[in-house]
Amino acid sequence: MVNCFTCLAGKKLEIIKALPSIHLNVLSADEQDALWKTVWTVSSQSNRMGMCLESDLKISSPITGIASQGIWFGTVQLPPSGQPILMMAEHQTTGGYPRLMEMVSSERSKLVQLRSGRQNSIFADYSGRG
Repeated sequence: MVNCFTCLAGKKLEIIKALPSIHLNVLSADEQDALWKTVWTVSSQSNRMGMCLESDLKISSPITGIASQGIWFGTVQLPPSGQPILMMAEHQTTGGYPRLMEMVSSERSKLVQLRSGRQNSIFADYSGRG
């Protein structure tokens, strides 16, 4: 992962520890790899319900047919736009979009410090599988 930092020399990035979630495997291996290495910008459309994340990464095909399920603070869902939403403190209780990642709960304090409009965060696979 060190290589993905070289293109942003001089910028401070927050590493957000996350675990793969139940629908991550619906992405291709290349898309999964890109998801973990992408540097995300917090959208100005974010609020206490969800942090909208932006990047150049686009998931190639829409993922449909996901049954509505319980979600929690830290769930990263992928809506049809292809740009993930990280569920925040006042998130809804269920969601029907694919769950790609689950943020490690100890990372919550980092999230509130992220500012919109800046390339400022990257997810780190904390599962120990890589």
